[in-house]
Amino acid sequence: PTRGAPLGKEGALVADLPPEHRISARLCRFSRCALEKPAVPAAVLLLSFRYPPYSRVGAYRWTKLSHNLAELGHRVHVLTVDWPAMGETDWLAEARHPRIEIERLPSGYPHALKYRALPRFVGLARSAGLRLLNRGLGVMDEAERWDRALLPAAARVLARGPRVVIATGAPYNSNYWAGVIKQRHPEVRLIQAFR
Repeated sequence: PTRGAPLGKEGALVADLPPEHRISARLCRFSRCALEKPAVPAAVLLLSFRYPPYSRVGAYRWTKLSHNLAELGHRVHVLTVDWPAMGETDWLAEARHPRIEIERLPSGYPHALKYRALPRFVGLARSAGLRLLNRGLGVMDEAERWDRALLPAAARVLARGPRVVIATGAPYNSNYWAGVIKQRHPEVRLIQAFR
């Protein structure tokens, strides 16, 4: 945005914000569709455990954000998990954009089994089996072992230029791994989203 362009109804100016708040203020504007093309497009790394074809609401906001950023001319690299098709609404069409690159990584957790539609009796047996597995392995959330694939992939992507990392949770270990990425790459701006 140009100097003097209002941020919103509060009347704050993006240019008058401290540097650590400018990126998040701009992204906030993008997600509300108050879209203004930037003078210099940025590259953004989005860490989202749940992204299409995951079809529940947890993926929708990140699909919209990545789509809006791409429409503004930004390059968006999404690191996510390899989800199976989950139903009629998967928002994958909206995630397809020439400036959005989606890289699907193994999660280290049987997430595909957890969310696959099964007959009720088989589903109940699956739930019991997953509870036993989680207790036996001490698993607190699905992204707990995602670091094995996520950290090397993020380092490779960040070497190509993104200086803004957006991380989403739940599962909240995604946010933890984003913090590890920030420690290893202190030059990046990290935006954490907890929902």
